[in-house]
Amino acid sequence: NVGKSTLFNRLLGRRKSIVFSHPGSTRDIIKEDLVVGDKTFYLVDSGGFDNEKDHYPTLIKEKILETIKKSDFIIFLLDGKSGFYNEDREILKIIREKKKKYVAVINKIDTKEAGENISEFYKLGIKKFIQVAAEHNRNVRTIREYINNNFSNLPANLVERNNAIPKIAIVGKPNAGKSTLINSLAKETISIVSKIPGTTRDSVNLKINRWNKDYLFIDTAGLRRKSKISDDMEYYSTNRAVDTIEKSDIVILIIDSQYGPTNQDSKISSLIKKNNKGIILAINKSDLIPNNIRDEKNISERILGSLPEINYAQTVLISALKSKNVDTIYKLID
Repeated sequence: NVGKSTLFNRLLGRRKSIVFSHPGSTRDIIKEDLVVGDKTFYLVDSGGFDNEKDHYPTLIKEKILETIKKSDFIIFLLDGKSGFYNEDREILKIIREKKKKYVAVINKIDTKEAGENISEFYKLGIKKFIQVAAEHNRNVRTIREYINNNFSNLPANLVERNNAIPKIAIVGKPNAGKSTLINSLAKETISIVSKIPGTTRDSVNLKINRWNKDYLFIDTAGLRRKSKISDDMEYYSTNRAVDTIEKSDIVILIIDSQYGPTNQDSKISSLIKKNNKGIILAINKSDLIPNNIRDEKNISERILGSLPEINYAQTVLISALKSKNVDTIYKLID
């Protein structure tokens, strides 16, 4: 809750990451193009670095460590309102051990506590800090200028905007295998995968170049029935998923082959049809279907019969976990 997602959105100039007052709101790694001057960078929003040994903090911490290793430059964000934490020292130790370039930024300097707390951060052995108030967009421009100056020797590399790339939303019920599929498409861990339904909160973008063609896949939060939405965070996540469907070109609806289509799948299908989207029905976990009944044509016909509102959908039987038949999705998109 240091304000990473707020700063991420301010740097982008639009709301991409969900911002919520409860710590741990961001779980997946959110990645977007950041244009500074004549250069394009990948800006990455990570979850909070927490030493708790609960399920999610452990998964998030592993993902943060992996992200630090892959990064060229790090914005090391500190909380001026809450003051110095031992985790701050631990994060900085990792950054230095990996010999990464970084800039230290103290956030929330517009709070009365910040004036008393800023001196504590000199314990880290850092001589210069950028001080910002991300929520009110105060001094955020200085970070952009710092990035631009730090990479001034790089050639201009403005990239093609995502507007020209087909956008494919991956939707379905919680725990249907959406994040596993996006990781399989990427051939690396982009979304955190857990057996606990509702792990994904933000919409996670993944741009993939396949056969000299770009695709933009978007992993969304699981869509539950309204009566099952238990808190404000899940409400915002669900709204973000619905918004993603509306803005996409094609929607991949994942059906769990172990349960078949449910009433919620039918409602999601109606939402897709209402928005006139192309649809691919990905019947997941095919590796768990017994061999004697694994007839793709028969399974597809039965599932489409249960979802008459999208009986025009393309279908494919996949195992996202084992990357089985996943490449067929590209052919169906085209």
